[in-house]
Amino acid sequence: MDFKIKTKPEGRQEWPQTPADQNFRDYTYYQHRHKKGFNLAPGEALEIGIAWLILSLAFGILYSNNDIDSFKLTFPISLATVGLGFILHELGHKYLAQHYGLEAIFKANYRGLVWAVFLSLAGFILVTPGGVFIRGQTLTRQQHGKIALTGPLMNLLLGVGFLAIYLNPYLNIRILSIASLLGYKINAWISLFNMIPAQGFDGKKILEWNVIVYALMAALTGGMYLLSYTLKG
Repeated sequence: MDFKIKTKPEGRQEWPQTPADQNFRDYTYYQHRHKKGFNLAPGEALEIGIAWLILSLAFGILYSNNDIDSFKLTFPISLATVGLGFILHELGHKYLAQHYGLEAIFKANYRGLVWAVFLSLAGFILVTPGGVFIRGQTLTRQQHGKIALTGPLMNLLLGVGFLAIYLNPYLNIRILSIASLLGYKINAWISLFNMIPAQGFDGKKILEWNVIVYALMAALTGGMYLLSYTLKG
């Protein structure tokens, strides 16, 4: 899952508009620029909702092993667990960017989302559901790194929360155990995947900002992901 931040230069009210970003081109967001604090641009909630639904569908298929009866359980669970992980990841990027006085808008990548559904049918998943586009004043390396960090950090914290629910002996309810385990596994995967130190991933921006922070996050998310293989539903 490629959750990412893209930076566009100043001087254009409608953005992004490049041929490579045709699936984003029909929306304008400049109307919200004078609003203070955290806010959603016109049409942004719909973009988030569609991406959430399709992403949940892909994960529901993946964890159902293409079994329709299992899908009836894994899809609603994915709606909740993927929904929290995906939304908080992206809104974490958006909130901090707006805190720094930047314009920040989430745009869904519909082509990547459709591919996610097809790949999930084959038994694996690799998705680029969209990203938060930012623009405004020039970002410092520290600001860019911190904005990138908020995404995988949200997933790490959510994963810890789901793990606490799963391990709580007083919450030993079958459906809750399945949901919390799935929530842990999904958020562990999202967090680790985004720590890849390559172009388009949060990990690259974090590494460029602070090697120690990157190493700590990589170790935590890597350990979290490995632990997910030892847990049984």
